[in-house]
Amino acid sequence: MSEENPPQSRAKRRPSPPSAGGRKRAPVDLANARKIIAKATQIAQADPALRANLAVLVGAPDDDLAALVVAALAGPREVGASLSAIDELRACDPIETGVRCMAAAMENPQGNKAMWAALHAYGKIGEAVPANPAKAAIALAAAIRRLSDDDMATMRAPMDLID
Repeated sequence: MSEENPPQSRAKRRPSPPSAGGRKRAPVDLANARKIIAKATQIAQADPALRANLAVLVGAPDDDLAALVVAALAGPREVGASLSAIDELRACDPIETGVRCMAAAMENPQGNKAMWAALHAYGKIGEAVPANPAKAAIALAAAIRRLSDDDMATMRAPMDLID
């Protein structure tokens, strides 16, 4: 009888079960850790009204520091662009504001949706965007025209907390 491999060596090896801690952790990047801690400190020390504005702008609860930090660091980058576009449109005359909103809707619908979301977050426009692009552009232009300088200052204030 020839020597054969014992039966256990011929059997397929099953992967070992994961350790109690699950998968291996990647080392924490020191620069990122510092950035996160600095942002958490900045938000924690911010005026409560500013923190509340940040929460509105990024859609996070204002009483959850971790959620605010994550939203500020990883949140939507289009917020700043949307506020800049809103500011630019406010400087136009009423008819031009409507025309530019309509042109933007045809060229890049996501840009108007981002402006709509920013205005909605502050209660300056309703949640439902009209399905008709012309009606949506008219509603957006009207909401932009109603904004005061104080409204824009309130909306822009938390931008320093967004990284």
